[in-house]
Amino acid sequence: MSSAPRSVTWSPDPHTLAKHDILRRYLQAWMAILPHGGFPRVLYVDGFAGPGVYESGDSGSPVIALQAAIAHAPNHFKNIELYLVEANKGRAAVLEEHLSRIDRPRNVSITVAAGEEFITAFPPYWRSLREAPGEAPATFAFIDPFGWTGFPFEVVQSILRSPNCEVLINLMHEDIHRFLSHPQQPANFDILFGDKSWRKFQELKNSDRALAIEELYADQLRSCCKYVRTFRMINDRNKIDYILYHATNSYLGLRKMKEAMWKVDPVAGGRFSDATDPNQLVLFGGTPDLSLLTRQITRRYNQGSAVALDELYRFVLVETPYLVKHAREVLRHLERAEPAKVVLARTPLGRRKGDFPENRGIELQFLS
Repeated sequence: MSSAPRSVTWSPDPHTLAKHDILRRYLQAWMAILPHGGFPRVLYVDGFAGPGVYESGDSGSPVIALQAAIAHAPNHFKNIELYLVEANKGRAAVLEEHLSRIDRPRNVSITVAAGEEFITAFPPYWRSLREAPGEAPATFAFIDPFGWTGFPFEVVQSILRSPNCEVLINLMHEDIHRFLSHPQQPANFDILFGDKSWRKFQELKNSDRALAIEELYADQLRSCCKYVRTFRMINDRNKIDYILYHATNSYLGLRKMKEAMWKVDPVAGGRFSDATDPNQLVLFGGTPDLSLLTRQITRRYNQGSAVALDELYRFVLVETPYLVKHAREVLRHLERAEPAKVVLARTPLGRRKGDFPENRGIELQFLS
């Protein structure tokens, strides 16, 4: 099992920097779009908060969240609360001291559950929020433990089944894979996955078992939310070290998280390897191969098919690894082909060839 650092603070590895880059980009987008949905109250939960700062001076997740809150709180929200759980009292003390030095608006509040475990501190707090009068806050929970215990699936499920709530979970995939058949772990894995369905994977070969674990946790999340997106962290042996799972009921949230992930991995949008210079966040240089997306689109909308452009974009965001900007590139190529493979059934006034804007009522006709 991956052990937690023994020191109060430590230096971040490249995986951590990439993970926090995704978190930072997403929280900035999340807090910017919430006011448009009419959410006056926002809650950020950090289940394993840490000291808030690394020996390198890099910010930890609680500070990243506070910075995003400060950027958006003054004009848009009645209240933004950060609920931070840290079981190690020494780290909690460093966290509280560090946060106290950061000026923040009055409508940003912070609660540090110091010396408490996530599994004991969060559930009663969460129940009190749901039982309180008025609308519960829009909630983002970041669950980033060492190991695989302390965050039962039933707790994750309770978050996702509440309106306007989502999670980002760091699952220690390699350790789970390695210990799946350990005689002392079945009860822990039952709690982690929410049932005993994982047990049928114990006899699978290594590669099959690794993929089965990854897909099972995603399926468990999909049972209580609409959209799940994963991001693989690859170690220096080219094995999956851990996997980030983003689960949400918000289509816009899915879109913003995918955009954040593609910023970290601009080639595939779903992986990062630490087999690289630790000062370089992106390992895989170059541009994405859109031939797969071209095949996915042309298989879905074959010759004679008519489709609303916004429906096609939704298909790409929900059912493929790609973004809207990638779909636009594919459509430009198909429109400019000789002969053209896609045309507009209705052309908006002033539209230029190769322009595929959203929310304009555009309908496409696939020709071949």
